[in-house]
Amino acid sequence: MLVLAVFAVAVFLLPFAFPTPPPIVTRFSGTQLFSPNGDGARDTAMISIRVREPGRLTLDVADESRTVVRTLAADKPTRRGWLRIPWRGLGDDGEALPDGVYSLRLHAQAGGKDFRSSRRIRIDTTPPVITGIAALMPTRPRDGATACTVHVAVAEPAGVEMDVFHLQRRADPPVRRFGPVPTRGANTRSWTWNGHDGSGAPVPAGLYGVRTIVRDAAKNAAVAERSCWAGHISGTLVGPPALPRRRVAVALFGPDGARVAPTTRVHVQLFRRIGRPGPDLSVLGAPVARPVVGPAARVRVPLPPRIAPASLWLVARTDAGAALISPTERRP
Repeated sequence: MLVLAVFAVAVFLLPFAFPTPPPIVTRFSGTQLFSPNGDGARDTAMISIRVREPGRLTLDVADESRTVVRTLAADKPTRRGWLRIPWRGLGDDGEALPDGVYSLRLHAQAGGKDFRSSRRIRIDTTPPVITGIAALMPTRPRDGATACTVHVAVAEPAGVEMDVFHLQRRADPPVRRFGPVPTRGANTRSWTWNGHDGSGAPVPAGLYGVRTIVRDAAKNAAVAERSCWAGHISGTLVGPPALPRRRVAVALFGPDGARVAPTTRVHVQLFRRIGRPGPDLSVLGAPVARPVVGPAARVRVPLPPRIAPASLWLVARTDAGAALISPTERRP
């Protein structure tokens, strides 16, 4: 028993009598996921190595078949301290490597000591997939407070955001931003825009662009654009056209759904239809005929006899906003 006790104490004290020397490299870390596609986001991976003893170091990149595709450092002399090595996702031939998982393999030597370790790194330059997007206009007069609602469906975990911008002044800052918000797996995100800017003030009535941006974990981005009509008021044609001149009456409604006062001054203009809000970024073509101006209760708009109503838009403006009305849709 005494022999066993002495042996146990010796085993316990042996590491203190002959301590293990510290390794040559005390820290080896690097970017785990990056996207070297030139868009300015996560384009470069950074590998950090903390060297304790001067020596020589080799760092290479191998693909999943263990074939070396890039040598980042070959028998490089090192000094004590931090060494940082960038990698832009290129192989030894200068060509971009395909998406996939790679191994960063480190070999360091100092005197008789040797250190080997590896880390995984993934290249992902594939943008996320937007599986569906729709910008929907309000369908009832009482929805006039809503410019549009945007639904976005994505196929993978990502961050989703939406910018509302001036179609004629794309270089200007967005008038309103939503998000970003995360999605987990295949999911749908929805935003409703009320036609106001970031400060809560109504934007000038008209057509606006809606840019949806979906970014994955590697900061790859997929972008889709739609349009919204921010009119602040809504409207419809009332009753059948009065023959033979096909004059139509216009009913306008405020954001609360209440009909505007009969004495409200209205400016009505017909335009050629070249698109529709939502899928198209251009909606209004050239004006057709002269505008009609008068009180809301009495204004009548003549529809051109040789132009199909389906190829026209009617824009009715008041001091409160502008309603985009299709001449093919009317109330009895």
